[in-house]
Amino acid sequence: MSDLFNKKWIEQLPPNPKNSPSREKEYSDTQVVGLKLLVNKVGRKFFYLRYTINRRKRAIKIGEYGVVSLIEARQQANELKAQIQRGVDPQEDKLQLSGTPTFKEFVNESYLPWAYSNKITACSDESKIRIHLMPIFGNQRIGPFKANPYACDVQSAFVFAFSLAEDGYAVWMYRQEPSRGYSQSPRKQRKTSVPFR
Repeated sequence: MSDLFNKKWIEQLPPNPKNSPSREKEYSDTQVVGLKLLVNKVGRKFFYLRYTINRRKRAIKIGEYGVVSLIEARQQANELKAQIQRGVDPQEDKLQLSGTPTFKEFVNESYLPWAYSNKITACSDESKIRIHLMPIFGNQRIGPFKANPYACDVQSAFVFAFSLAEDGYAVWMYRQEPSRGYSQSPRKQRKTSVPFR
C-alpha cells in the first residue's frame, strides 16, 4: 500500500491484526521511493529501506518510529540511496562490523595486556575503563562513538588498536580513529608510552 507518510497518519495506524498470517503490515512512502513503514502486531512501527543492488533485493532497518522521526527517516533513506547509487551496499558495513570485537573484548584481550607492560598508569586506566566506559561502550563493536572526559584513555586504546593493523588485525580496523575530534577533559597531561610504528 503506497501512501504519503505524515505524522498524524502514522500515529493513527492500527496494529497488524493478531490473526494476520504476516508478522507486520507494510506501507510504502510515495515521497521517498523504497522507504517502508512496517507495523507489527503490538503496534510498534519501524522504518526500512528496501533496495536492489547487484541484482539482489535487500532491506535495511532505519529505526523505530518515535525514536526516529519521519523527517529523519526520509533523510537517512535518501543518504542510503545515494550510497547505493554509487555502488556501495550499506549492508556490507554491518556485515564487516559484525566481525569486529566489542569494546570489552578488545580492552580485555588486547589493550590491558599491552597497557600493563607499557604504561605506568595501567591500573588507573583499567579502573576508569571498568567503572566509566564498560557500562556504556562494553558491548559496542569497535567503531565511532562519543567519549569526552575519558577521551585520553579511549584514544590510547585505539592508538594501540591501529598499531595492530600491521600485525594482521586490519580486517576490523576503521580508517579513522573513533576518538578523534573529541577534546580531552581539562586535566594534567600525562606522559605515556604509546607504540607508533
